[in-house]
Amino acid sequence: MAGYKAAGTPYIKPTFIPNAPYKTLGNSAKFEIAIDESVLDIKNYQGGGGLEESFREVNKATINIEAKDLKAENIALAVLGSLSQVTSKTITDQEHAIEPGAYIDLDGIGQKNIVIKNNVSGDPLLEGIDYEIKRGGVVISDNPVTELQTPALISYATSDSQKVEAILRAGAEFSIIFDGINEITQKGFKANIFRVKLGASLIPFINGDDTGTLTISGDILRDSSKSGVGISKFYKVDYEK
Repeated sequence: MAGYKAAGTPYIKPTFIPNAPYKTLGNSAKFEIAIDESVLDIKNYQGGGGLEESFREVNKATINIEAKDLKAENIALAVLGSLSQVTSKTITDQEHAIEPGAYIDLDGIGQKNIVIKNNVSGDPLLEGIDYEIKRGGVVISDNPVTELQTPALISYATSDSQKVEAILRAGAEFSIIFDGINEITQKGFKANIFRVKLGASLIPFINGDDTGTLTISGDILRDSSKSGVGISKFYKVDYEK
């Protein structure tokens, strides 16, 4: 009897966008489909114990994917959000309140060519002495040597980036494919899940010593467009002989 050790890649597409292509979720440690059911047992009261009858009804089917690729596209799915591409731009003399120890939130991420000036004297603050550049802004020193005048005038250039806007598409539906192989038999298989409504996920922004896992899960819904005798309205799996 052959064993089973699966590998493969999940792909997803939004069904609310006409003719959208499937896109990879990347390296994933787990891809599971579970069927939850209710069971109503009727005991045997005629002697001898056991059951006289058992009735089973499917409550729902769910999908669970553990994605190891925490790219922006996957984050957007997990937070029920949208993803957009942001082009770099130059910002001149943007006003910000300033004081020792303050974090100054600048537009975007990965800012370059940062210049901070006092708004009255025009004196520039000194990088590494008066302030420190972070990933998305600057932190004013606890003991700056240059006199601070608020608001300060900050000029800089943003970098090309991706932006996730969260909780915009609660209830959005997707179609998911898992293209896999049994590495023991070297036979392929493919699971098609027709309609999936994703739920929100925990985002591991800080995850200790773990390499990070993004759990993408949701309910598998009935697809009324599937019809015919012996045709599932939920999902199907094709196996290579």
